Amino acid sequence: DGGGDEAALRADWANLARMAQNGRLPLLTWYSEECEDKYRFAHLTFQEFLCAEQILAFWQRSPAFAPRLKALVLGQHLDPAHCFARGWWQQVLQMLADLSAGTAIALGDTLLLDDAEPAQLRGSRKRKTAGVSRRFLLDSCVGDRNAATLAALLSDAPSVDTARVTNSGLGAVGVGVVFSPDARWLSHLRHLDLQGNLLTPAAATALAAALGGAGPPLEALNLASNRICVG
Repeated sequence: DGGGDEAALRADWANLARMAQNGRLPLLTWYSEECEDKYRFAHLTFQEFLCAEQILAFWQRSPAFAPRLKALVLGQHLDPAHCFARGWWQQVLQMLADLSAGTAIALGDTLLLDDAEPAQLRGSRKRKTAGVSRRFLLDSCVGDRNAATLAALLSDAPSVDTARVTNSGLGAVGVGVVFSPDARWLSHLRHLDLQGNLLTPAAATALAAALGGAGPPLEALNLASNRICVG
């Protein structure tokens, strides 16, 4: 009986509303706007987590949801930088990466990576990695404060051939998060560009340690305009 279900739902909501108004439901806050009762989550984290859960449910139900999510997060021009802009997508994506671990959901592959090869590698025999090599090119958007979002997107990433994180605030903290020694995405990396960041000698040492144990040596590394040789 659809009518009975609706009546029960309305009764449940009325009870929740009374609890929120009486301060007995910490999850929700009640406020009045233009003489209308309104409710919202007491902390944005609740909304972010429920959003991540809903995205995962939609995606598992239909793989066709992936391009819809891509358009929603990256905007009209499909710019991956939108993943790192201040706002609630950062936390949603980090939670979604955790929730989708061990599933067939390819979050980083959908939002971050593309198939384009560096010009110097097209047709080259140097490209020996299995499958399709991928890249991500990020400028002026990833620093220490949001490096965890990049690490989350790369946690399920396939082979990454080229990585660029330039002209940002990436320092020792960000390097430790993104280039952790157990980061699987580093195993096929050939080209790395970290120009214009805040890398210190300590950060460079940590980066070298992570890259040294990841796989074959890099073919190209750009650390210009950092703080490695200041003073």
